[in-house]
Amino acid sequence: MQQAISETLVQIARDRASRLGDKVAYANLRDGKEEQRRISYRQLDESCRLIGAALQRRNAAGERVLLLFPQGAEFVLGFFGTLYGGAIAVPAHTPKPNKRSWATFEAIVADCKPRFILTCHAIRDNIVAWSKPYPTVSTLELLCVEDLEKESSVDDWDAAAEARTDIAFLQYTSGSTSTPKGVMVSHANLIHNARLTARHMGHDEDTVIVSWLPLFHDLGLIGIVIQTLYVGATCYMMSPAAFSGNPALWLQAISRYRATSSMSSDFGYRLCVKSIRPEQLEGVDLSSWRNALNAAEPIHASTLASFQEKFAPFGFAEDAFFPAYGLAEATLLSTTSRVGEKPVVAKVDKAALARGIFIPTEDADAVELVSSGRPADDMEVAIIDPETQSRCADGAIGEVWVRGASIARGYWQAPDASRQTFAQSPAEATEPHFLRTGDLGFLWNKELFIAGRLKDLIISRGRNIYPQDIELTVKDSHPAFRTVNGAAFSVERDDGETIVVVHEIERTARNAIDLAELEKTVRSAVWQEHDASLAEIVFIPPASLPKTTSGKVQRRLTKALYLSGELPLLKPRVPDKEPAMAAPAEMSFPQNHTFKAGELQQRILAEARALVGSGAATEPTDSFGAIGIDSVMAAQLAVRLNDLLSLTLEPTIFWQYQTPQLLARHLAPEPATDAGAQRPTTRSKDELLRALKVALGEPVLEKQE
Repeated sequence: MQQAISETLVQIARDRASRLGDKVAYANLRDGKEEQRRISYRQLDESCRLIGAALQRRNAAGERVLLLFPQGAEFVLGFFGTLYGGAIAVPAHTPKPNKRSWATFEAIVADCKPRFILTCHAIRDNIVAWSKPYPTVSTLELLCVEDLEKESSVDDWDAAAEARTDIAFLQYTSGSTSTPKGVMVSHANLIHNARLTARHMGHDEDTVIVSWLPLFHDLGLIGIVIQTLYVGATCYMMSPAAFSGNPALWLQAISRYRATSSMSSDFGYRLCVKSIRPEQLEGVDLSSWRNALNAAEPIHASTLASFQEKFAPFGFAEDAFFPAYGLAEATLLSTTSRVGEKPVVAKVDKAALARGIFIPTEDADAVELVSSGRPADDMEVAIIDPETQSRCADGAIGEVWVRGASIARGYWQAPDASRQTFAQSPAEATEPHFLRTGDLGFLWNKELFIAGRLKDLIISRGRNIYPQDIELTVKDSHPAFRTVNGAAFSVERDDGETIVVVHEIERTARNAIDLAELEKTVRSAVWQEHDASLAEIVFIPPASLPKTTSGKVQRRLTKALYLSGELPLLKPRVPDKEPAMAAPAEMSFPQNHTFKAGELQQRILAEARALVGSGAATEPTDSFGAIGIDSVMAAQLAVRLNDLLSLTLEPTIFWQYQTPQLLARHLAPEPATDAGAQRPTTRSKDELLRALKVALGEPVLEKQE
C-alpha cells in the first residue's frame, strides 16, 4: 500500500471511512472477554468530525490537548478527534491517586502547557477529585468526548481549516520525573513508520490485531492504533490490568478472534509462561498468530524458547516471533525481522561481552543474544564509538545511531537537548541527521544486536526508570538516610530485570534502627513514588559506597561488588521465630455473607503475601508496597480477591487504600450505632493522620520504634 508523505492521519481516516464503511475498526474487550463497544471506520470518522468541530469552535488549532482516557475506544476517539481539530495530542497515563504520580503528571503539564484536558465521563470525576491539590492541573478546562459529540453536526467540521503545525502528538518518554521530554512526532513521521511496519510485518486489510498494550505509550499508540487505521485492519483491545491479572485472556482472545498479529514487550511473554495454567488453554488455537512482535526492551533468548515450548502444542509457530528494535524518538520501529523468518540468535563469549567485545563462541556458558532484525526500509543504523564518535567495524560494540524519515523532529521546547540527541553525525561525516539512542549494540551480518545501555537506565516490567529518582526517594524515606549515599541498579534474574538498592546508613542510626522495619519503609516509599517493587535492599556502613574522587556514585562498580558478594553488609536482627509462609486457605462464604473488616484484612494480607512469595513478617498495617506488591501483582491481587470474595475491585484501589487494614475497613465499614449503643473504640490520632495522608496521596511512612 503506497501513501504520499504529504498526507495526514486525518486524510487517511477519511479515506478508510469512504472505502471500508461499516467494517469494524476498533472494539473494546471488557475485562478482557466481553465485547463492550465496536467502532466502524464510518463511525470513527463521524465521531471525530464532531469532536474536531467542537475543538475548532474553541480555536484549538496548534494548541496542546492532554488526553486522559481508560484503555479502549474512547482513547481512539479522543486521539483522532484531537487531530481532526488541528490540535496537538498529548497522550498521558491517568495518574494514580498518589503524590508522586501527580507530580510527574504536573511536570508534563508544565512542559507542554496544554489548553484542555480531554477525557470521558467514566473517569472525569476521579480526575476532578484527585487533581484538586495540584493547581497546575486543576485550573485546566476539562472536556469530555461524549459532550463534544453532542455539540454540533458532522457538517460543522471544516476540513479546510488550516492547522498551525504538522506535529500530530507529543510522546512523553519515561524519563526522570524532573526533566520530562516530549518527542515531537509529525504526521509524516507516523505515515512513514506505519508504511514500513506494514510492509515488513505483512499487514493489510485482512489483518486482525488483539492487544493489551497501553495506548498512551508509543508501541500501543503507533504500533496498534495507528497501524490498524493505516492498513484498514480490525483491532480488539483489552486493558493492561486485565492482561496482568490474567494473561490467559490475551491468548484466549487471539484464538477467539483468529488474530494474525499482536505485540508485547519481553516481559509480557515471560508473564504468560510463568502464569498461565494448562486448564486455561482448553480450546485455545494460536495457529492464526503469524506476527508476535517482541520489542521495547532487551529480548531474551530464554523467553522465546520457553514461550515456544509451552505454547507450540496450541499452534504457536516458532517463526511467528518477530523481534524488532525501536524507540519513541524514532517514532517507533527502526529495525525489524521479516515475516516467516525465525529469530536469529548469536552465542557470545560472556567475558568478552563484559569488556565490550563481540566474540562468537559455542561454549556452554555463552551468552545468547537475540537479533532485533535488520534496518527497516529507508532507515540507516550505524554503530558509533561513544568516545571518538567514529563508525565501528562489523561486530564491534558501540552506541546505536539511527537516521531516516521516521526520526522525530526533537523534544518540545528543548532545543539544546534536541541537538544533543537528534542532530548528531559520525566524526567522518558532515550531515548531522543521526539520532543517538543511548543503547549499546553491534551489527553482525546486517543484523542488529542490542548488548546493553550507555546510561544507568533501569527497565522494569517494560517501564523505564531512572536510578537517581529511586535513590532520592530512598534518601527521603527515613532519617537514617541523611544524604543520597545509595545506588539503584537492575539485575537480570529468571523473570527479567529486577531492581536492587544499596544504601549507607548513618553512623548515629546503626545501633538504634530495626533494619527489617527500615526495609519495609524503603519498599513502601519506592512503591508509592514509582509503582515499582524492589528485589533486594542492601544496607551498608557509612563511607563504604563506591564513589569517584569527585564524589559521584559508581553504580556499575556497586553492582559488580553486589554480584560478587564483596559489599560490607549490615545484617538485620533475626527475630526469635521466623513466621512461616503458608499458602492462604480457601475460604467459602454463604450467599449474601456480610464480611467483617477483620476477616477481610487477614484474607487480603494472606493473598498479597502468597503472590509475593515471601516469608518476611508483614502486618495488616503494612503498605502493599512494603509487602512487595507492584502494579502487575496489584492487577493479579484484584482478580484473585474479586474471584474469591465476589468483589469488583480495580487495581488502583491499592493506591487509594494502601494497607490491608485500610482496604478492609473501606470494603466492610463499621456499622453505624445509635446514641444509646456502646461507642466503638476511638481510632488513635496517628491512625487518623495516616488515613488522611492516604486520602490526599501523601507518602505514609512506617512508624519507627
